[in-house]
Amino acid sequence: MALKRVTLLDSSKLLNGDGSLVRQRKIPTPPPAKGTEPSPLLAHEQPDAIEKALTTVYEKMPHWVQDNASIRSGYRYIENSYHECAKSLFFLHNETMNVWTHLLGSLSFIGLAFGTIYAAGPWSNAMEKASWLDVVMWSCFFIGAIGCMGLSAAFHLFACHSQDVASAWNKADYVGIVTLIVGSAIPAIYYGFLCSPTLQTVYIAMMAVAGTATICVSASDRFRTARFRVPRTIIFVALGASGVVPIIHAMILWGFDFVTEAVSLGCMAIMGLFYVLGAVLYTSRFPERYWPGKFDIWFHSHSIFHIMVIAGAVTHYIGLLYMHHFWATHSHTCALARAGVAKLRTGVHQSTEMAQRVTYRRRLSYNTKSNKVRKVKTPGGRLVVQYVHKKAKGPKCGDCGTKLPGLPALRPIQYSRLSKSKKNVTRAYGGSRCGHCVRERIVRAFLIEEQKIVKKVLKSQ
Repeated sequence: MALKRVTLLDSSKLLNGDGSLVRQRKIPTPPPAKGTEPSPLLAHEQPDAIEKALTTVYEKMPHWVQDNASIRSGYRYIENSYHECAKSLFFLHNETMNVWTHLLGSLSFIGLAFGTIYAAGPWSNAMEKASWLDVVMWSCFFIGAIGCMGLSAAFHLFACHSQDVASAWNKADYVGIVTLIVGSAIPAIYYGFLCSPTLQTVYIAMMAVAGTATICVSASDRFRTARFRVPRTIIFVALGASGVVPIIHAMILWGFDFVTEAVSLGCMAIMGLFYVLGAVLYTSRFPERYWPGKFDIWFHSHSIFHIMVIAGAVTHYIGLLYMHHFWATHSHTCALARAGVAKLRTGVHQSTEMAQRVTYRRRLSYNTKSNKVRKVKTPGGRLVVQYVHKKAKGPKCGDCGTKLPGLPALRPIQYSRLSKSKKNVTRAYGGSRCGHCVRERIVRAFLIEEQKIVKKVLKSQ
């Protein structure tokens, strides 16, 4: 005997006067005509049907999910299970791009963080070795980028769990955005205000306070509703734009040319452009607003916003490398860096490295019995006079008298042409000196030469 299909009436509308349900009535449906039974569903023959079975449309979703009416389909069912939500990684829905863009971005920045710190950390053999404070500043940015993208991917993945879980992960997503903004601003302030530690500390503290206030505001349940979509975006953009204030202040103090090199201003501008463009597309809901239903799965406004965030973070990472390169080539010394930029802009030297190049000679022994004046040859074969400092004997600094370690020291040597006139003979630096005194002499030499350049420019005008 063949079984007959039955359908059930909607019990939500069948109520007695006392509110009790009416007994459901089974209505038999006629069997399909002979030869018209449907064939079994095969994945390789009807893949679209499988995707439609796993997702639903906008009208059938609860009100707390209905955020963008221009995305008509591709919504996942409410699962109430983390395991079922995780399965949605492996089929297409309207959150697929949102999840995978930031999941891959977070994993990529984890690799960049370990690779960069390992290759240029204090323990490495790199030419431009970073200090521990540099590593701390880099870590602020990496934690912000990894946290922002990781929390964002988790929110979009588990948003189909339940209303309470989606709300909690949405707040975590906002915390990640604030972490990225503050974590990106801190390294730029650090490198931009190496010449003023006080202002450096003040601006970093101000960014931390502003970020904490934004997190407190974003913790509100009303903040995540569709009604506050535009104010929410404005608050985050304003927090990011507050990082422009320290840069402008640095320009007023030290000039545009110096700040351009010190904080890699070009990279920072491109990064801001990516973030602002992504925020505008996210707020205006372009392109799905003008073509509803056409961008349900691929490249709707939120997924484009995610791509812009990744592009901005990568640009900031490149700028961070430029900042470290600039300051490492100038020994993290403010006066030396400013002198190098001045020479670079006036055309005396063609690169920052050449602007701080000084001839070094390795001294094999501290105890010397050489005369006060010696005739030596330069690497080019030129005969010159060298003055040796009287305090060169013994392992002590020739300037401050600090006791030096028992290792050969680097001595910057300055030569002058052999001349009978003592006026043309310049005293050499001479003597073994500690790193602080050597750096101070180099800075002093650059500042003197910088003053000469300024005088020449003024005379030419």
